[in-house]
Amino acid sequence: MIKISVYEDVDCAKKVYLAYYNMISGKIGFSDETVWKAIKDNFQEEYKKDLPISINSPNQGSINETEVRTKIKQYKSLYDFLYKDEKGNEHEKVIEKKLGLLLCGYMDDKRLKDLIIRFQNENKGIKESVCYGNDNTKKNLSSVNRKQAVTNKDDKFTELKGIFCYDKIVNTKSKREFIYDFISSLNTQTCPYCNRNYITVVEVKDFKTRPQLDHFYCKSAYPFLAVSMRNLIPSCSVCNLAKHYKDLEILYPYKEGAGDDFVFTIESQKDISYILNLDNTNFRIRINENMRHTSFEEDGEREHLKRCRESKKMFGWDETYTASCKKYAQSVLHNYYVFNKTYRDCIVNAMPSVFHNSEEIVQLLNPKLRYSEDYNDEPLSKLTRDIIEWGIPILDED
Repeated sequence: MIKISVYEDVDCAKKVYLAYYNMISGKIGFSDETVWKAIKDNFQEEYKKDLPISINSPNQGSINETEVRTKIKQYKSLYDFLYKDEKGNEHEKVIEKKLGLLLCGYMDDKRLKDLIIRFQNENKGIKESVCYGNDNTKKNLSSVNRKQAVTNKDDKFTELKGIFCYDKIVNTKSKREFIYDFISSLNTQTCPYCNRNYITVVEVKDFKTRPQLDHFYCKSAYPFLAVSMRNLIPSCSVCNLAKHYKDLEILYPYKEGAGDDFVFTIESQKDISYILNLDNTNFRIRINENMRHTSFEEDGEREHLKRCRESKKMFGWDETYTASCKKYAQSVLHNYYVFNKTYRDCIVNAMPSVFHNSEEIVQLLNPKLRYSEDYNDEPLSKLTRDIIEWGIPILDED
């Protein structure tokens, strides 16, 4: 629903990537030098200057790179991605940049997207057994066959799970600290999937808590993305549970949000009872395409709209917002229509030293509007802004 703003501060980016290097080196099966160079090569914009650090020998427990290469050979698409150049020729230096893209790159990068699609095709039966994205999969797989498919999946993906091992990282105390640094550095206070719940990181002396991390591409079906930084989406427990293993084309928070193409509106009977908080029986919150903002004639616009619809379906935006946010939405409408433009202008004229324009009064009545630029700071900030800017008016202010 909302886009995560990533690492605008270069110093913060350096700190996070250094922590990430310390976390994964020796845990994914490649030497420290290979991992560190891969990350730096793939993120030159973040690295204006080289970090003054020394590269130590591989951590104890790392896997020999030659051994890793042999194990990965059974996955043709992954092997080609990591070890071959654009012409299909094996080259020793290729893996450094490709590994950096795999571990830290955006998931909809063209090369990564191609790898994901080819990996899906090569392991189609396995993927379907763990990603219940459509009803046909459920119907076509009997419980016995599904159990067998999952067993086969475990056998086939064991080597990749051992190389790209997320569980070892989050269960190791020294490595877990990175997770807190990583989430804090994103400076995102609300769940990017729903914008309903806080996902604040708290670290004090005797208490620590953080949001859950969703694997945008689930680690069961895509084990090579299990420790990819850009595959980890901080989210609330409700959305993480709703998404689970489903594998659909939804909004990717590191790249896009719903924006003004997909907005909240109010459905209710055509009277003022719900504005006055007298009745909410027929009051419903809906989120749909905004025809007043975009024509959706371009291919990119239609694809974005498709991802918005899939996200709406997966996370149940209509249902969850109607169930939990009715009274809040009513209060926004109540304030907006009781303090209508005429009334607000009167207040501005009466108190020119306090208010410069009527919009300042709207923001005073609806504090969440102050954070509506990217919606990362306050839950329900998109709902608030959409109701006021795009919601269906039922009273004429003229």
